[in-house]
Amino acid sequence: MKKRILLCLAAAWCLSLQAAGGIDRLKGCWADTATAQWTYAFFDRFAIFRNDFWTYDRIELQRRKGTVALRRGSERITLHLRFAPGRDSLCTITPSTGDTPATVRLCRVPPALRETANVPALPTGYATDSAIVRGYLPFRKSPEGILLRAPSPFAEEDIEIRPRVDSLGRFTAIVPVTGATEVHIDYAPGGLFMPAILSPGDTLALYADEEGRIFLMGRCADFNREIIEGHRRLNTVRYSDWHRSKDLSPEEWKAVCMDELRLKRQALATYAQDTPTLSRQASDYLDRRIALQCAGQMLQKAFTLKRRQFERFPSSFLHTVDSLLALARPPYTAYDDLSYALNNFCYYHSSPLPSSVTWPATTLADYLHRNGIHAFSDRERADLLLLEEGISMSFSLESLQADSAMREERMAPYLDAMERAGALTQSKGFRQLAKAHQDKIKTWEIRRNLEKDLAPLRLLHVADSLKAFHAACVVLRELDRRRAPFPQEIIGFARELLTDPELYALVAARQEHYQRLQGQDLSHPQSLKTTEALESIGSPDSLWAEILRPYRGKIVYVDFWGTWCEPCKLQMKAVPALKASLADEDDIVFLYLAVHSPEESWLNFLKETDLTGRNSVHYNLPPEMGQALTRHLSIQAYPTYLLIDRDGRIADRQPPTPRDGDRLAGYLRQMTQGAQRQTQTENTP
Repeated sequence: MKKRILLCLAAAWCLSLQAAGGIDRLKGCWADTATAQWTYAFFDRFAIFRNDFWTYDRIELQRRKGTVALRRGSERITLHLRFAPGRDSLCTITPSTGDTPATVRLCRVPPALRETANVPALPTGYATDSAIVRGYLPFRKSPEGILLRAPSPFAEEDIEIRPRVDSLGRFTAIVPVTGATEVHIDYAPGGLFMPAILSPGDTLALYADEEGRIFLMGRCADFNREIIEGHRRLNTVRYSDWHRSKDLSPEEWKAVCMDELRLKRQALATYAQDTPTLSRQASDYLDRRIALQCAGQMLQKAFTLKRRQFERFPSSFLHTVDSLLALARPPYTAYDDLSYALNNFCYYHSSPLPSSVTWPATTLADYLHRNGIHAFSDRERADLLLLEEGISMSFSLESLQADSAMREERMAPYLDAMERAGALTQSKGFRQLAKAHQDKIKTWEIRRNLEKDLAPLRLLHVADSLKAFHAACVVLRELDRRRAPFPQEIIGFARELLTDPELYALVAARQEHYQRLQGQDLSHPQSLKTTEALESIGSPDSLWAEILRPYRGKIVYVDFWGTWCEPCKLQMKAVPALKASLADEDDIVFLYLAVHSPEESWLNFLKETDLTGRNSVHYNLPPEMGQALTRHLSIQAYPTYLLIDRDGRIADRQPPTPRDGDRLAGYLRQMTQGAQRQTQTENTP
């Protein structure tokens, strides 16, 4: 028996030597000589073929021919190789699959291999599914360094995926995509950053060698190879930091952006001249992308306009932006910069004032008039709208700390209309209407806000399909912001607004998601705390002490946040992994204090992100209580994190954030260990 085992081990050892020795002759990447596409790769312990990783079963190579047996799960395949006489850089491979196995003539991929584009058309619809990215990074320095980010125009937050990298440097990531989606693959430790356009059902295999060369395999490989090289060429010309625009007039900033657009187009023309096989699709995509980048860059000037002077863009500036945005063509989902530019355009036109409100009286009048319940005269409707704008102006002047002269000048156009509208809203008839239809104001306010966000699109001379695309983005992002299903009246409005069935299907699917979430039970409901017992506490200092009192003797990580705060929610996504790494720590409490957050949105967000747990405490603070605490603790931004020591004192006002992951976990462990040592010292006689 022992002899048989030794013979088996010897045979296995010989086989491994044979495989290792044989693979040296094949090692590297091989391309189809007919299409110049990367088709096979052979490495020490695995091969890449058909966009996937395969393990060696057997390698038998002779001088002129050989076989390589591969397996992937239950699938087996044998490759029959024949080398060209006297040349290891040229061979043919015939896989043992199919009725008529296709023989492929291959050559080793040299650094200067000229790619021949075979680019299928990108899908222009909005089908939602997933794409797969498989990668091999032999130069990896950190097994957790890969990040795939898919900026989604239809979601409030980008999709981020951090796939696990195995001991060989391989990873597989499943990326949700809607239509042709721009995905960024980032591996900072290895200096890899590349964009890729992925469509539902795509599989992209990626290999980046130690010299920085990138090899791609899959249906979308040729197009992405062209895009990656195009980005490399175009990035030699970088757009100016938009903060520069604060020192320039709109026309001067426009000249800077247009000059940089000209330089990028020159770089693109040089790339096309150097690459005769560059596909028209890739060339058009890159040209549109840099034009849309330029439009977004120009519109960033909106954030540095002189607010106290209520500065606006000249018509020539907006005409140039309009002409750039009109260059967009489907698939709109493939241009991250398009959604960004449209958001900036609508922000500029929706917010001529630093503050903008939707007034309940105006919302009620609009609901009654448009639904034929009560007809208001044109004068009354105009007065109500001026009332709303005048209130917005007064809030703006207050935020700008305007002097009395500016207040008088800016408010003068509104005063008469506001007085008439005030008399109207205080009339007996209007108060009766308000009492009868009070329940409709909140719902109609959602519709009015959506319409306000979309109104600027009427000023653009672009395709109706682009306007519909952005309308869907606005509706879906509002659903995500609310984290709760729309009332049925708003779903009806969305159906009227989105005549493209695929776009409306996205809204219907997201609505269904939040309806399911609403009916879902909350795990660890004991994490939720009510504020009833705190309402009688008058002093903010006493209120803060009472919230912390149950956790004396523990380390408390405090998070001030809100469901309306996108950076807050982005940080929250990292919390489950953080808590998992600290599961063995009983002396750490995570205290979440939500402010200005609707109850339904708050609960649904906790369910969706699984933020409750054994050591988690959640309060949704009423407005007055939230304001009292934030003033008392000097909270000026969200999210804000505080670290509380075991005596209830603030130990750190700027601790690491949840997205710092391991650094925060280590910091909290260090705090608990320090507290334990101090306790032991105090208890020692």
